[in-house]
Amino acid sequence: MQQRPYGKTGEQTSIIGLGGAYLTASSFADGVATVHKALDLGITYFDTSPMYCNGVSQAVLGEGLKDKKDGYLLATKLGYFKNPSRFHSPEALVTQYEENLRLLRRDYVDTLQLHEADFHHWWSTDTSHQGRLNP
Repeated sequence: MQQRPYGKTGEQTSIIGLGGAYLTASSFADGVATVHKALDLGITYFDTSPMYCNGVSQAVLGEGLKDKKDGYLLATKLGYFKNPSRFHSPEALVTQYEENLRLLRRDYVDTLQLHEADFHHWWSTDTSHQGRLNP
């Protein structure tokens, strides 16, 4: 598997990563097997989100990567909540990050992103934009 620089971090990562959006499309066990196969193929970048597979994607990656603590980069996201009125709360984001780490079985992630942070209702108590694709 070819490697390339991961931004300006000095780290290298595979040119192909595994995204977690459909890891449970078949089953939890098949998702874990997919993670193991990705590692066997030399994939060293994994991306997930609480939004993917209703949060189960993170648990799949946590299980699939539990015996491999280094040699890969892991990214997750914050900001997706089932109750959009909580999106703007810093406390809710910290709580979500802590839950992400618990599910991923990690003390940290290599990249933390905000999921669809351009949605107006994430940062406002104004709910008039909820549900719109172009807030």
